[in-house]
Amino acid sequence: MTIVVLEFYANLKFANDDKVYVKGKEVEVSPSIISKYYKAHLYENDEVELLELRNFDTIDLDSLMLYLTGG
Repeated sequence: MTIVVLEFYANLKFANDDKVYVKGKEVEVSPSIISKYYKAHLYENDEVELLELRNFDTIDLDSLMLYLTGG
């Protein structure tokens, strides 16, 4: 890992108002900013709780997670 990435992670625990300082510069980080960067839908906690997991009874979720994470 580069030093910049390590500094980001080290300072992440001190984030204030979704802002982290790296090399003296302010970097905004929040779930909405990350989802915009990856062009992914941002699910709020309520939306996740409303998912009906019983629809996935026939799917082995452990195997699916291993596949998705390359494990």
